[in-house]
Amino acid sequence: MKRTKTIAQLKNIFREKDISECVEIPKDEQRGYMDASNCLMIIPKTNIGQELLINFEIGEPQKAPDLNYQDNVQSGQTSSYSIEYIKTILEFIQSFSYGEECVKLTTAGDFPLKVELKHFIIILAPRVNND
Repeated sequence: MKRTKTIAQLKNIFREKDISECVEIPKDEQRGYMDASNCLMIIPKTNIGQELLINFEIGEPQKAPDLNYQDNVQSGQTSSYSIEYIKTILEFIQSFSYGEECVKLTTAGDFPLKVELKHFIIILAPRVNND
């Protein structure tokens, strides 16, 4: 699978970085990189994450979406996400969560899933139901 190969290549580059000199990117300056299917976006949160993605040349950065989950939380709502993308995200987390004890997951209704690590934010669009 192409995404798995890309993550393996990113992982090798990331391991060579000195993550001790990490600086957080201000939220209004964060730019993300969208996959070809427009379902998954990776947003670097730190200079280390940004250098990794820029050096890898995975496309033009786009403005990171401002997701307001508080306005969209209702009891009993559910969202569906592609298992293949969830697998990719889990592999990414395992590869890039150095020294982190946990990740933060945020979602609401048919809103995107937001996965936060120290150096990255990953946004996954929900699967669209055509009922």
